[in-house]
Amino acid sequence: HSDAYPAGHMCHAELMLRIDGPTWYRFSINKGTIHVARDGRESFVPGTVFCKPVLDLNQYTFVRVAMTRERQYNIYRFVRAQLGARFHRLGYYTNFVAGTQFGVRRFHGGLYEKRRAWFCSELICAAMQAGGLLTSFRPCLATPNMLYRESARLPEANAGMHPKRVGPGMV
Repeated sequence: HSDAYPAGHMCHAELMLRIDGPTWYRFSINKGTIHVARDGRESFVPGTVFCKPVLDLNQYTFVRVAMTRERQYNIYRFVRAQLGARFHRLGYYTNFVAGTQFGVRRFHGGLYEKRRAWFCSELICAAMQAGGLLTSFRPCLATPNMLYRESARLPEANAGMHPKRVGPGMV
């Protein structure tokens, strides 16, 4: 939160984990992409939950949260189970209209097994809850700005230490 952006300036949420070795990975979901066919025709391809290597940490604005290996593993286990899940259009477009709440209201253990639709901040809030963090928030109502603000307030935030790896061979 800055004076230039009183309501915040984050427009997307991602989770970054260092899983094995020096490489960081980012997990999130986008609404979708435009695919251009060989004949030049364009089509919209709905987004899915992804995991991609981070090539340059300096291009991101993020809050570093130190946590135990167990918490990291629970977060990793959750996002790994959601890889390929589709974008949650209904929640994304309607959850900020008074009285609607489509999607996950609280993290629960079944989400380690069941793939479901997400929008970016909903996915990241549920992932943080899998690690025992931000448990008082409803993921379906999370925004990128709320996640950034509330993550920065965590006692574990910006603790000056790199998160520990969750174990070899997990990617």
